[in-house]
This record gives sequence, structure tokens and C-alpha cells, in this order.
Amino acid sequence: MTTSLAAGAVVPAYVGSRWLPRHVVLVIEPLDDAVRAYEPSSGRVVRITRDEWVAGRLLLAGWREPPVRDQRSLISAA
Repeated sequence: MTTSLAAGAVVPAYVGSRWLPRHVVLVIEPLDDAVRAYEPSSGRVVRITRDEWVAGRLLLAGWREPPVRDQRSLISAA
């Protein structure tokens, strides 16, 4: 994810559960220890830290975690 963001790409990220990946946010910008993502359910740009991502504490449209464990590693440590 961070490589694509550094190249200027917008990265879709699924949020939900392993069985119900129901919500997509658009990750738009890398930060030192986080990313900024467009949250379409609220129409806002939110900051998601690496710790929130890894621990499954996202709280995006009622969903808490990335659905696949491998996706949690997509935000690399700075």
C-alpha cells in the first residue's frame, strides 16, 4: 500500500470481517505513522494509524478491522 501511495495512487481498502468485507475506504495519502483515507459513509477524510490498523480498531462505517489478516501488514512502519 505505501509503495502505491508514494507513487501517487489511490488505494482501495476493504473494511469489515474476513467473511463480510462490506465497506471500502480510499487510502489517499501516506503519513509518518498513519495514512489518510476518504471515508465515503461520512464524506470525511480520516487519519488511520498503523496501530489502529493492526489492532483492528478502525471504526469506519461501523466496521472495525481489515477483513484479511495479511491486509493488516499493508501499512508499513515508518
